[in-house]
Amino acid sequence: MDEDSEILTVSDFFSLLGFYLTRWNAAEQAMRKLLASLAINDMRPELDIRSIILTTELGNRGISIALESFANEVLPGPEGAFLLKLLKHYKAETTYRNYYVHGISIVFGKDPNDPNTDPIGVIDYSTSKGKITYYNDAISPSDIRLAIDNANMIYTWATQLTFNLFFPDGEPTPLPDIPPPRRDVCKRRRPGMHQRQHLSSEA
Repeated sequence: MDEDSEILTVSDFFSLLGFYLTRWNAAEQAMRKLLASLAINDMRPELDIRSIILTTELGNRGISIALESFANEVLPGPEGAFLLKLLKHYKAETTYRNYYVHGISIVFGKDPNDPNTDPIGVIDYSTSKGKITYYNDAISPSDIRLAIDNANMIYTWATQLTFNLFFPDGEPTPLPDIPPPRRDVCKRRRPGMHQRQHLSSEA
């Protein structure tokens, strides 16, 4: 069990996962508003319906590509460099978001023989993009808490950059030093069925 954990039931795990999704949605909206603001050079994109039309239906990949172009072609040095670092986190956390949202299909309660365990979300699915890949993983409450913290950071950084670029009054807040994003370790592969049969025949 996590040291600071109060997760005791399957319902608690689902509540934590639901909270994560709301924080991710807030982060995504902050990135979309940043893009809409850059498109019209104003932090109030609702004042120009064209920015809403351009950005509302963009997915995470489209948002990332457009913001990367703004960072490289439009923004001044410090702000552009900050946005590029922010985008590395956004892309990394999008991978985790998709992994958890599309991958967790069942939640097991804590081990009745070990009271120091927490529920876990089980990922067990496959993709077939040129070849079959199986994904098999166990997601703990601490995994979800880390995703929540990272979504909150993305929201904060995107909001701060938007204010710094477009807020009309006062001095801009110094932008923080963004650390490198976490490594993508969420796709734990195991052999496909035909590979497992081949390995078994060699055993």
